[in-house]
Amino acid sequence: MHSTFEDNIDKKMIRGRVLNVLEYNRIIDQLRDHARTPFGQTQCEQLLPCSDFDLVSSRIQQTADAYKHIQEHGPLPLSEVSDIQSSIAYAESGGVLSMQELLYVAAFFRVVGRLLRHAEQSAGSNNAFLDYVYQLTDQPDLEKEISFCIVSDEEMNDRASPELYALRQKIRQAQTHIRDVLEKIIRNAPHALQEQLVTIRNDRYVVPVRAEKKNEIKGIVHDTSSSGQTIFVEPMSVVETNNKIREWAAAEQEEMHRIRYLLSVQTAESADLIRADIHIIAQIDLFSAKALLASQMRASMPLINNEGRIMLKKARHPLIDEQSVVPIDFEIGVRFRTLVVTGPNTGGKTVSLKTCGLLTLMSMAGLFIPCLDHSEISVFDKVLADIGDEQSIEQSLSTFSGHMKNIVDIIQKADASTLVLVDELGSGTDPSEGAALAMAI
Repeated sequence: MHSTFEDNIDKKMIRGRVLNVLEYNRIIDQLRDHARTPFGQTQCEQLLPCSDFDLVSSRIQQTADAYKHIQEHGPLPLSEVSDIQSSIAYAESGGVLSMQELLYVAAFFRVVGRLLRHAEQSAGSNNAFLDYVYQLTDQPDLEKEISFCIVSDEEMNDRASPELYALRQKIRQAQTHIRDVLEKIIRNAPHALQEQLVTIRNDRYVVPVRAEKKNEIKGIVHDTSSSGQTIFVEPMSVVETNNKIREWAAAEQEEMHRIRYLLSVQTAESADLIRADIHIIAQIDLFSAKALLASQMRASMPLINNEGRIMLKKARHPLIDEQSVVPIDFEIGVRFRTLVVTGPNTGGKTVSLKTCGLLTLMSMAGLFIPCLDHSEISVFDKVLADIGDEQSIEQSLSTFSGHMKNIVDIIQKADASTLVLVDELGSGTDPSEGAALAMAI
């Protein structure tokens, strides 16, 4: 169950229609693209703006610490990580992991090791971001054992155990003996064979015999060609050895299963440590993704207040191409609490409103924003917006009716700690009536 603190924080998350109106989800898509692990990608997808001032301040500082570290020491060595959570749970329940799953576990341990070595090489940088990395728990012994035993998702090392090595030696020696016997038959009776080669049918070594010569090679018929002209015969002289190979091959599979079982048990014993590492890596990847997005956007760290002040300097809308976007200065909450933006069509009024709203949401999510240093953003309890031509087709509302429904909803929810963004209040109706309606609102 969630703690009371987590429940309270969850209630302070900004959700709903405003995220789509201001295209916050597109920013999250960009953020997710910078995450390197499935755990970090999930954290990015779940990132919401928050109205808790202390949490927002902490988020901003985490991004700043990650940004500073990456600028000084380069990106973190996050790679080769698969989502191993279901495999860990399966191993805990007594399940035997496949070779591929075990390789994924080993790869996860290698990433943990690389992150810790990266932190050691960066020691002395006095950056709180490294504190997260130092919380990781390396497990080099299990990583080395898995990597030694499992060569690929289809191959296990001969030396994974003495028993496995001995069985494979027996199989190889028997296979060599069978080939010698069959090649001797091929040399002595070439006229009876369709082709002078050794082949395999039903996991047994055979020779291809002409159908009309089948009585010249005594043995067991395992298959016939589609034309019926060739039969695949296991000569009696190799039947016993073939039987031995099948027995040893079955024992080989059992031994491989035993080795996978032992490695799975060791993995299950480390499950709690692995889950703790997964949680930490998810946070590290999230902070790293925030920093990389800030670098891509040439964004800066906003100053945060909870007094309703927004002061943006040369702010750029992050979803408009940098070559064509027009930076704006935007101020509210210092000399006035209400701002009316006027101007001709295509003059940038809507973009200005969206820039203010989106940068506010980004800051409240702990993201840097594309504007000059020392720009300031307030943490609001709510962010509400009615922007664009959003009529409800499902409810058969006209443009005007759709806007009015949104405005009524905003009026009912807004309070002194709400950022309200309204585009073309009263549009879709008679100008004089729209003006009167705007004044009343």
